[in-house]
Amino acid sequence: MTDERETPPPAQFEWAAKVYEAMRERATQMEVDGTERQVYEGHLTQLYRDIGAPNPYYTSVQRALVDMGCVEQLRRGGGSAMSKWLLVKEPDAGDFEEKVLSRRPKGKVAMLEQQIRALTKRIGELEQRVEYTVERMDGAGIV
Repeated sequence: MTDERETPPPAQFEWAAKVYEAMRERATQMEVDGTERQVYEGHLTQLYRDIGAPNPYYTSVQRALVDMGCVEQLRRGGGSAMSKWLLVKEPDAGDFEEKVLSRRPKGKVAMLEQQIRALTKRIGELEQRVEYTVERMDGAGIV
């Protein structure tokens, strides 16, 4: 008999669950398409800092939450504008396996796709730094 707990979930899934929980704790009820729904509105970069999530996980965790159908972006943030995310459902390990891990490329194309992911990650980190800098400058009355 095998014990499913022998293999711990990937760190990316663990962080996705923590980020979703933090978003849920800060969410408010809003009307979306005529229905009251839970919506997180805020700066995701600050939320990640608040829960101690490592910077490199930002893009992959948000992508995993979207791919699993846990959240939907209603409005993109940037600078002083806050993003808005509809909370749909909690992350599920089965969904993570099916919709995130199983889609990872295999074969020769994988190397190029990995390079693209690495570059995308670096751009995401630069965007976070710029957003953080603009927020600080805005708070100091510089912008």
